Amino acid sequence: ADILRLSYLKDVFCSTFDSSGEKGFKLTFRFHPNTFIENTEIEKTYFFNSQDSIMAERIQCTPVSFIGLDGKKTGHKKKVKGKKGASPEIEGFFSFFQVPDVRSKEEMQTLTTSAKRKLKAALRQDISLALSLKEEIVPSAISVFLDCSEGEPLP
Repeated sequence: ADILRLSYLKDVFCSTFDSSGEKGFKLTFRFHPNTFIENTEIEKTYFFNSQDSIMAERIQCTPVSFIGLDGKKTGHKKKVKGKKGASPEIEGFFSFFQVPDVRSKEEMQTLTTSAKRKLKAALRQDISLALSLKEEIVPSAISVFLDCSEGEPLP
């Protein structure tokens, strides 16, 4: 299902910012109008304390609005087993647009060691994927889109 949805991807780009005490980057995914996703633009923004930091202080993301077969908004989600009241998870590529639960230092102190480890691992994985998109995929998007090898001329 993701391949069909991603076939409507029009553009992906990254912008960085360093102003008013906030530093970070924003990944923007633009889609052609389609019958799968209501959004024509989805953004995920990472805010850092300093340029040297690899852990985000805050992450913001546009909620993804999927459209069902009946034309109504729906969530392409799977239920989380064994967790009453837990929000369902989005599967596949679009799970990248679920924001890991970034907590304040005070809230982190109330978590169990296991919960802290899981949260930190989820944040590291999310930021690692975002940095790969920012530094490797987005700069070579044209070549990837046109299926060119490195050093090969664009058609």
